Formats: sequence, C-alpha cells, structure tokens
Amino acid sequence: TAPSAEPPPPGDTAAVINPAQAAAVTTAPPLTVAPPLPKGATQGSGTAGRAGIDPARRAKPDPTKSAPPAAVEPVPAPAEPPEELPAPAPPVLAPITFQGIKVLVRQGGKLREREAVMTLTGSDLAVQSDGKDIVSVPFASIAQAFYSRSKEPKWKGPDGKEQSVSVDLGRMSFFRGERNWLIVTTSAEPIFVRFEGAQMRTALASFEERTGVKVQR
Repeated sequence: TAPSAEPPPPGDTAAVINPAQAAAVTTAPPLTVAPPLPKGATQGSGTAGRAGIDPARRAKPDPTKSAPPAAVEPVPAPAEPPEELPAPAPPVLAPITFQGIKVLVRQGGKLREREAVMTLTGSDLAVQSDGKDIVSVPFASIAQAFYSRSKEPKWKGPDGKEQSVSVDLGRMSFFRGERNWLIVTTSAEPIFVRFEGAQMRTALASFEERTGVKVQR
C-alpha cells in the first residue's frame, strides 16, 4: 500500500489555500482621498456648491423688457331674451238677443215706448225696432250703466245727482206701476231699455259679462 500523506506542519496552515477559495478572494481598491472643500461649502449633490455664490452675482430682471401681457378671458355674449309669444286672441262670443223688450224713442219733444229687440255681440250693443236700427254703440263707448225699479227711468249723472226723464205712457199712465229699466250712458243721449221681470236678471248678467261694465243699482 502507498504511504498516507502526512498532514502539513501546524505553522504552515495559512500558507496553503484551496484553489476554489482563491478565485473568490478579491482585492479591495485603494482608497482615494478627496480634496478639501472650500470654506462655507457643504458636501452633497452637484448643486451644493451654489450656496457659496454671491447674491450680487445672481441674474437681475431687465427693466427695459416689458412683462408679457396677461391672458384676457373672452366676455361671454349676453343671453338673448326669450321670444315673446303673441297674446291669444279673445274668444269669439256668439250674439245673444233679448226679444219682447221696450226702448224709449224720442218723438218730437216726448219719449215714447216702442217694441224692440236688443242684441249683445262680442263688441257692440244694438237695439232694433221694426227691423231698423234704433241705436248701436261699441262697448268701449259705454260710460256707465244703471238699473232702476221705477215708473220712469232714474239714474245718476256725472256729478252724482239723481236724474230722470218723463215718459209719455198714454192715457192709462196713471195706473201703471214700477218697471225694470236699464239705463246705459254714453257721450250721447242715454239708452233706455225696459225688461219684463223674467228677463231682467239674465239681461243684466249678460250685459255685465259682455261689456265689462258694472250695472249700478
């Protein structure tokens, strides 16, 4: 048998290095000593040395150059007002007629009753007798209207005083009692219309509705 290898002497252990371990050993680079920093400077990034720059050397704004104009936002145009729609046309009212009434007509110097028909349209008041127009006035020309329960028409004038007219009722006028009168005043002579009791309430309500004139009682 071959003789066994003798272990190395104790003093030479550090000199024997395994070749596999020798490859892992690296040599540290030599240390480099940095030069001393200027007085007042601090160590850091590349901008550290700016702390030592004299403020007087910093750039100053050029007074000859004007500042850039400020941005002006456009003013919005005012909103257009909504278009106004035309007012609706008033409804067309069918004419309403009252037959079997009486109207006072001047004959000579007297007022006498005549059979008549009164019609209220959407804009006019018309009274006819025997197919002929006795009077026709637009509603706009009516000044006032009065109801009188009396033998002869009575109403108040512009001064507030009571007025009346004398009616020629014929020979039997003494026996005639109170009647229902509608007196319509205009710039001309008043219009005197007499209704029977059954027609009076409907006639006054229709007159006020069509003409817009309140009947004073």
